[in-house]
Amino acid sequence: MDKETIKANLEKNIRAECQKRNIALEALCKRSGISPAMIYNMRNGFLPSIDKITAIAEYCGVSVDDLIGFKGKEHNQIK
Repeated sequence: MDKETIKANLEKNIRAECQKRNIALEALCKRSGISPAMIYNMRNGFLPSIDKITAIAEYCGVSVDDLIGFKGKEHNQIK
């Protein structure tokens, strides 16, 4: 899995988790300590720090792997 795929998956999966759990993006940002601009910037290719991704995952009740879109053997195939 390359970095561009991770970026695309992350933004898409964050939005999907919020929708699935009926969480407003503003609430996610406020409660996980990230800025709303970060979500917008991800749409434009920004990749947040692992600390920020972890905070989002914890708030949504999912793993970082779920947000990034890792599945199975892909863990060993990051380019």
